[in-house]
Amino acid sequence: MPDAPSPTGLSALDRIFCAAERLFAERGFDSVSINDVAREAGVCKANVFHHFASKQALYETVLTRACEALGEEIERQLSAEADPHSVRRLRGNVGSFGMGVVLRDVRWGSSGTHRARLRSRYA
Repeated sequence: MPDAPSPTGLSALDRIFCAAERLFAERGFDSVSINDVAREAGVCKANVFHHFASKQALYETVLTRACEALGEEIERQLSAEADPHSVRRLRGNVGSFGMGVVLRDVRWGSSGTHRARLRSRYA
């Protein structure tokens, strides 16, 4: 059964994503708890765990969604670009930037098994 929308019109899952994205961006993975995300989203902790098996799973989903949204926006903007050389160069630069963000988190922003898992997945 889908989550009931809040008075703002967002489902509990969407509120969880918004809260997690903001908190992870502001504080980093290690400084955010599931309780923090639940409180910020206006849901109970069990609701977060209903959707995600762990904080790691939530983080990876937030990161994946952000990368996909960026990629879609870049592709939309590139579709108007006429020069194929510029398009290839921009795609390469954006790819490098995206990996740089992930690798920065892998190298400096996280610790322990979280870092090792991201490194094995993205490095």
